[in-house]
This record gives sequence, structure tokens and C-alpha cells, in this order.
Amino acid sequence: MFFLILLHVGKRLQATFKFALLGLLFWLPFAGLEGLNFSFSGKTADQAYKSVVSDIEAPLTGKHWMGSTNGGWLLWSFVAAPGYALPTKSIAIGIRDLGKQFQGFRIWMNKKKINDHVFLAGSLSIFLTILLIFEIKSVFGLLELTFKNIVLCFCIFPFIGLAVLSNRFQWNYLMYHAHTFEYWLVFAIPSLTILSKAKYVGLRTYLLIGIILAFPIYKNAQKLAYKLFPIKNYAISETEIARGLSQSRFSDAIQRIEEDSVNTQDILFFLPTGDSADLLLRTKMRTISTHFSGDNFPNVNKFKTTRTLNVYCAYDSSLSSNKVFLEALKSKFPQATNREIIYSENVIVRKITLVPNHNG
Repeated sequence: MFFLILLHVGKRLQATFKFALLGLLFWLPFAGLEGLNFSFSGKTADQAYKSVVSDIEAPLTGKHWMGSTNGGWLLWSFVAAPGYALPTKSIAIGIRDLGKQFQGFRIWMNKKKINDHVFLAGSLSIFLTILLIFEIKSVFGLLELTFKNIVLCFCIFPFIGLAVLSNRFQWNYLMYHAHTFEYWLVFAIPSLTILSKAKYVGLRTYLLIGIILAFPIYKNAQKLAYKLFPIKNYAISETEIARGLSQSRFSDAIQRIEEDSVNTQDILFFLPTGDSADLLLRTKMRTISTHFSGDNFPNVNKFKTTRTLNVYCAYDSSLSSNKVFLEALKSKFPQATNREIIYSENVIVRKITLVPNHNG
């Protein structure tokens, strides 16, 4: 709003006054909240953010997240951020999840101290940023002064601010969807302008229009269709409710496992046919997960324990026809004294009791 006001004022004094007024409207409530926060916690927000060790959040953000907030990886994130702001985040995240399935690649990234999300999702995002830059360059002369300022401001200033915050607080705000999603509509202006000028339209414009407009329309239509015609209404577990998560196909199984488990040492072993996504965040129990378990689980090492505990193997029912996978369930737990299926729907839960001194 400030930039629009600035465009329509003719005198610098008026512009300065309006800028100062807007600054007060922002900073006075902020200062009040800061003082309230300090009186209750004894820390300022600045101190609280600096004390966070973001590597603790590795299950959510991946390893070496802090390392992406300085040096070359901060520059990489800065370039990727405009492209990551587009609605195709789910595709970028899918590329990240696909890359994580390859053990050799994971070992290489860990050795080089590279965050998988920043590298893999950022690779696609940088490509999209380059498309945006060329699109803006080709249409810049056709835009009115107001739109020129809007596009430049939203393409540059937010990401500079996020880069500064990322470096200061060691948390990559540039590659975190909640801090960039609101900018994507502005990026539609250049492509829509070109679309209105038939002689300028090319493959790049159609591609960006598909990404910026068609893709979110399709995704929202898909969500609406699922709500109107649900395939299955999964119950949601108590832990998922407490953590503010939506239901998933594993929700019923998670609830059944958490009700059955009485030993704090018990483990919930997720074995999905595809990627594990956010499954590790959906339970309060100790967890293990294997992506694409139909192919990967038979190749893992055997599991042994020094304490008596239960392992709850939760896998998609489609794997029941995979003989190699079922044989692996028997051979990978040599200390098993008891095996039983305690839940069988779209997901099957096999409870395996392990005893340290037992060799099956």
C-alpha cells in the first residue's frame, strides 16, 4: 500500500509524512507486543528466535537447514524464492521426496552438508525464477508505471527481507512456504499482460499461465471434488487432532496402535507404498519409516533390540500381495517372540514383540 501511495503523492514532504504514519501504525503495536512478551517470558522475541536450534526440526525441514542460511546456499535460496512462491510447491516437494529415496544420494548430501529441500525443491524453483525474470523483462515496457512498481517491489523487497531474516535467525524463511505463498498472484501480471497482446504470446507465457492460474484452479477443483464425493472418510487420531493435522489413510491405524501400546519403548514402523510424507509427525510414539517400502524394506538391515518392546509395522494393504515384502517382515526381526495383526483395513498393522535374548 505504501508504494501505491508514494506513486500518487507529488511532494516529498507529504510522502515522508505518510511513510512515517504507516511506520507508526506498524511499529507501535509491535513494540507493545514485544514489551508484553518480555514481561511474561523474560526474553525479547529477538532473543527467543536466536535461541532456537533449528536442527532439532530435522524431521520437518531436513538436515543442515541452518547451513542454508548463509554463504552460497543463502544466495541459492534467494534466487529460488520467487519460483518457490508459485503454486507448484507440491511438485517441488515431490521432487525433493523422490530424491530422498536414493540412499547414495542421501549419503552424498549429508557428506556435503546440503539440505535436501533447499537443493532439490530449489532446483525447480530456480528454473521457474528464470522464467519469471525473462517474462518480466519482455513485458516491462508494456506495463504502466503503477504496475511496474508493484511487480518490482514484490519481486525484490520481500525476498531481500526474508534473506536478512534467514541469515540473522538461522532459519530459511526463503524456502518455507508460509512466508512466500502470498506473492504468487503478483507474478501473474506480466503473463496476463502478454496474453492480452497476441503478438507477444509464446511457449513461456503459456507455461507460466498454466503454473500460476491453471494449476491452482485444478488443485482447488480437485479438493472440492474430494469434499463433495469423498472416497473414504478416515477417522482422525487423537494425536493428529492435538497437533492440528488433517486426517490421512494411516489415521485409523495410528489411533489403534497408540491405544494398544503401553510400553514407552514401543516403535511405530511406517511402511507406506509411496513416500512417508509427514507420517513421522502424526504420532507421539517413537517412529521409523521406510519410503517405497515394497522395494526398499527387503533391502534394509535386520532390526535388533537390547530391551523388550513391540514394533508396530503399519503398511498399505496393497503390500499384502508382495511376497518379498511379507518374507522380509518375517526375516528382519530375528528376536520376535510373537506376531499378530491387530488392525486390517486399507492399512494393516502387524504387532511384533521383540525380546533381546531370543533368536527366532
